[in-house]
Amino acid sequence: MRELKNVLERAVILADHDLLTVDDLPAELHYLSATPTITPNASHDRPLRTAELHHIRQVLAEAHGNKAKAARMLNVAVTTLYRKRQEYGLEE
Repeated sequence: MRELKNVLERAVILADHDLLTVDDLPAELHYLSATPTITPNASHDRPLRTAELHHIRQVLAEAHGNKAKAARMLNVAVTTLYRKRQEYGLEE
C-alpha cells in the first residue's frame, strides 16, 4: 500500500494537468490502462484514499475474492489486507 501511495503522490506532484491518466504513472504500471482515471473532486479531501480503495477492489476482483491471493498481488501481508478491508468497509 505504501508503494501505491508513493507512486500516486509522485504522479500528482509531477503532473502538469488536473486529470491523472495511466501516462502519468511509471511505465511498468501501464498495464493498468483498463483502470478508470481519477478526477479531482472537491467533495473528496483524500484522493489517495480513494485511489487505494479502488485499487484494492480491483485486485480483490481479479483474485476472485481470494484474500491470500489478493494480498500476494498487492505485496502486503494478509493481515494488512484484512485491516484495509475493514478500514474501507469492504468486509463481507
